[in-house]
Amino acid sequence: MEIVIAEPITEETVNRVLVEMLMKKDDDEIIVYLNSHGGDVEAGYAIYELFKLSGKKIITYAVNNVFSCAIVIYLAGDERYASNYSNFMIHEPYHAYGEDAGLGSKEYRQQLKVIKKTVEEYFKVISKHTLLTPQKIKKYIQTSDDGDWGFKTPLAKKLGLVTKIGLPLSLGTQLVDLRMVDNLKPH
Repeated sequence: MEIVIAEPITEETVNRVLVEMLMKKDDDEIIVYLNSHGGDVEAGYAIYELFKLSGKKIITYAVNNVFSCAIVIYLAGDERYASNYSNFMIHEPYHAYGEDAGLGSKEYRQQLKVIKKTVEEYFKVISKHTLLTPQKIKKYIQTSDDGDWGFKTPLAKKLGLVTKIGLPLSLGTQLVDLRMVDNLKPH
């Protein structure tokens, strides 16, 4: 089964992934192609859990951009592939509130607690699947210019996010097969 996530991560994304998984529930492996700037971190956690609890072999492939909560989905992979030119970005999850959000100080403090817990969970998931500790992640984010720690595939591999550079074997095999067919055509 192949699933493409090339959009902002939302509740609709969760629903679409769930439907695709149910429609092909007899497949033994899932290849997930990711190209997303992230989105709703709770939706990202939901997709991560769907993959981890599926009992299937999960292969993720960073097509181009894997930012924010898309990192969590990417890390659900038992094997995690990326091209040489994939981009990754980690930052602290946050909630956007306007100046006139209408939050009193009690509500505001409660929201800050929720945000802090979300950040801790996000860093914990990343550290579970990489060579990074939550403290190292925080340090890298704090030393970035804008709070967004962006990096390319070579560093992602060094940090343990990426397990292999290149195409997943099954996709690579399909591409090789297509090239062989093209070579057999009369010119």
